[in-house]
Amino acid sequence: MDSTTIAQLSFDDRDPRNAASNGLTPGEMYQIITHIPGSAHLTKVAYQITNPLALSAVNIDSVTPDCLELSWNAEGNYRYMSFEVTYDPADGSTASPSSVMEPHTLLEGLSSQTEYTVSFVVVISGSAEADAMRSDPFPETIQTAKPPTGVINVGTGATTRMTLNGDQGMILPHCCTA
Repeated sequence: MDSTTIAQLSFDDRDPRNAASNGLTPGEMYQIITHIPGSAHLTKVAYQITNPLALSAVNIDSVTPDCLELSWNAEGNYRYMSFEVTYDPADGSTASPSSVMEPHTLLEGLSSQTEYTVSFVVVISGSAEADAMRSDPFPETIQTAKPPTGVINVGTGATTRMTLNGDQGMILPHCCTA
């Protein structure tokens, strides 16, 4: 840990409990040393991690009728970083958040031609203050694809064919490529 002094704060009698320092690096751990002048035994040391930066962009790697494959780049190199991903379909229901350790996710079992709001939160875990070590949410609105229409061969080696017409199409059992 670098021992550079970033800021020296002074407290006054009006509010001796609170102080703030601006311009700190998001997601960094800082050592805070408090000392009362003239009293050698009243020096205290604490460590605090600043909140991580929110994501600024999400890549849409694959969109099918029932699946979204997404990836992103997180700013910083946080030691205990994970990502919380939540998606809400336009009908107002909410899916349970999932926690992922890598900067990509696959959302499966979605409804075709449905708009979803996917929200991403960067989380620094591994500390007692883990709830406080969260970025602001970064929402992204994405729509799943229309089911495919066209000609699909049916059977094993048979010449039987089925033609699908209209907008309903057919949802195939496999979604995104992994």
